[in-house]
Amino acid sequence: MPPLPRLRWYAVGFALLACGLRIAAPYSWGLLAEDAYPLPAFLVELLLPLGLAVLVPVGGYHLVIRRYAQPPATFTATPDGFVAPTAPQGGHRAILAGFVLGGIPVTEAGPGDGCR
Repeated sequence: MPPLPRLRWYAVGFALLACGLRIAAPYSWGLLAEDAYPLPAFLVELLLPLGLAVLVPVGGYHLVIRRYAQPPATFTATPDGFVAPTAPQGGHRAILAGFVLGGIPVTEAGPGDGCR
């Protein structure tokens, strides 16, 4: 069995991880002491969790696919034509879509609740 279907499931798993890390990122904000310097506190509290929410899933997926990143230079000839293998590079887009999906605000409004 070619590895591409299995690697697609890895991409889905890493996309869910990116979504979960993106949802969890705001909960780490405000953990530093209030007497910290403004710029380092901004970098650590805001950018570090968001950066990790992107880099951990993308880096993990890259480690999984590095063996298959370059498709072989051969193809399989069949009576109908030939079958060329594809590289699993599209998973990065799925992971970044999971990151963006985790940043969508979820709100709830009931009857009579309007914008105020």
